[in-house]
Amino acid sequence: MKINHIGSNVLEFTTKDKNRRRESTEEQMMLTILFSYSTPVAVRLDGPEPLIYKTNQFYSKTTSKHINAWLKNDRNDCIRVKVVNQELIDSYTNRY
Repeated sequence: MKINHIGSNVLEFTTKDKNRRRESTEEQMMLTILFSYSTPVAVRLDGPEPLIYKTNQFYSKTTSKHINAWLKNDRNDCIRVKVVNQELIDSYTNRY
């Protein structure tokens, strides 16, 4: 588990995903949750076909800026982004 403060009032929480494993090695894949203030707003699922879930919930201009800056990060470049209900983002947070 790793917590990375990436800006003022924004952080990433990275850990192994308890529910997903690489088929070839049975190694657990990584999961990253983006928090703006204390609210989870996006999830990156690493693996053979990485995917980002972004909340459809509007919180504030600042939170929108946090999400957009994170999506433009080199590590997230060229990853599919899917807009989803906040409940799905919350479900990843509730696992940990």
